[in-house]
Amino acid sequence: TDSMRLLKSLRRICSARFAFVLFCSLRFIPFFVREFTEIIMAQRLRGAPLSPKKLLNPLNWKYALDCLFLPLIVRALRTADEVSLSAEARGMGSKAEDTFAREYLVIEG
Repeated sequence: TDSMRLLKSLRRICSARFAFVLFCSLRFIPFFVREFTEIIMAQRLRGAPLSPKKLLNPLNWKYALDCLFLPLIVRALRTADEVSLSAEARGMGSKAEDTFAREYLVIEG
């Protein structure tokens, strides 16, 4: 789906800010799946018991939290910070009105 068409569709059912947040959330799903896969491979190379069979044992859930989810949360926070800086640089949130969505929807539509 084209980005602007998706944003237009979301704007029909919610506010501009919420549409932007939802759009970014959907847009970053493949990115975080790729990040999660990289983390799993790196931790398995380090010897962490992260195979699906070993994770059936509740004693190994601590490793999943420490080795998988904590690094993913750190990467998500870093990515969120970068996205917020990028949005600020483009003028998002500098005014009370929906600067990002209005400018791009007028150009596209």
